[in-house]
Amino acid sequence: MFFRSVGVALGLMGFCLASPAMAGYYSSFDTARELAWSRDFGNVFKPILDDLIIIRERNAKRSPPIRKRYILIETLAQAGGLKFQDIEDKLDYSTVLIRRGKPDEAVQFLLPLEGAMPENFLVQAHCASARFLGSPDFKREAASCMRQSLKHWPKTWEELKDADRVFVETKLGWEKTAFERFRRYETYFSRLITHRMNEQRRLSRKEVVPDTLDPIFTDPKEKPLTFKNAAGEFEPGKITAAEKDKLPRDAIQAVEQLLIWMPTDDRLMWLLAEAFNASAMFEPDAKTKNELLRNSLAIFKGLYDQDFNKQKIYARAIVQAHYKKLAEHVATLPQPLEITPRELGIKDGDDAKPPVGLPNEDWWRALAVGMAAGIAVGIFALWQVQEFRRRTTRV
Repeated sequence: MFFRSVGVALGLMGFCLASPAMAGYYSSFDTARELAWSRDFGNVFKPILDDLIIIRERNAKRSPPIRKRYILIETLAQAGGLKFQDIEDKLDYSTVLIRRGKPDEAVQFLLPLEGAMPENFLVQAHCASARFLGSPDFKREAASCMRQSLKHWPKTWEELKDADRVFVETKLGWEKTAFERFRRYETYFSRLITHRMNEQRRLSRKEVVPDTLDPIFTDPKEKPLTFKNAAGEFEPGKITAAEKDKLPRDAIQAVEQLLIWMPTDDRLMWLLAEAFNASAMFEPDAKTKNELLRNSLAIFKGLYDQDFNKQKIYARAIVQAHYKKLAEHVATLPQPLEITPRELGIKDGDDAKPPVGLPNEDWWRALAVGMAAGIAVGIFALWQVQEFRRRTTRV
């Protein structure tokens, strides 16, 4: 297994490994926390996206653990220090190439596997992702790869072949619910690819293509969701009843999953803002509803600020209009309750004390001492067992 080659190194770097997954392409070496969905955009999900975005940057001002891990794996692979022995190894490394901003290399790396395993839905999903994020020549083939993936991706857990079930259980950590959820998210991904490629063809014919949300939540034959009220306008915390019935309850998580796969996509960020705003309709509790609206505003503000800083964004005029209308509404909401340190029983000055735990410079020392102590205890225990056996043999 390819990851075993770097397992010791990653273990010493303090990584707690899990088996999360992401729409479009999958890995067995990222932690669940690094790829988590959250309805708390500002405090949880945005930092996750920031870390994912920085993985591909060459001269990053900071380097979180996930970036260091990807650079380490890529460096070892380029130096010939990794052996890709099975499908898990190859899918993992294609994920590294995609996240490091090298989708064309990922396509080339996956070509032999794609030809050898045309009916493997995970291989085809990786190929579709790499092609869609790659150069125009590769991108044109993304939709057909995605159709191939869904064609062979069983719709239910019970339809899975035994070998495939073992793989997704042991390598990706999936069970029935996760498997069927990710197939649905792959369907959303397929609709996104098809829609955007159709737009590209229309643009190449010099047609006028309006700015629209990706219609991922409806079948192509159905009218797409507009996220507007009965008057056809954007309204804070409200869409039509008919659209509410079509919007999945996990719309926020679904869009966040696609953003985990495409963290720099501002068009998906716009869709996430609309999903937060519309999801407020599902909440009977005013506090929860207001928090969703505040999260929606935070996303719109991020896009607005990006445009203000002269970074071109998709649907500029629409985003600005929605941001201003939502900002006016949120300004009228009750302020969230803030608990002071004194109310928690913390005395003045206590909050200035250093946090409990080891400072960074002592962490490695503590780890080394702990490992040495563990080895010593193990050797002593082994000696005791051998001595006991020797004595009992004499008797």
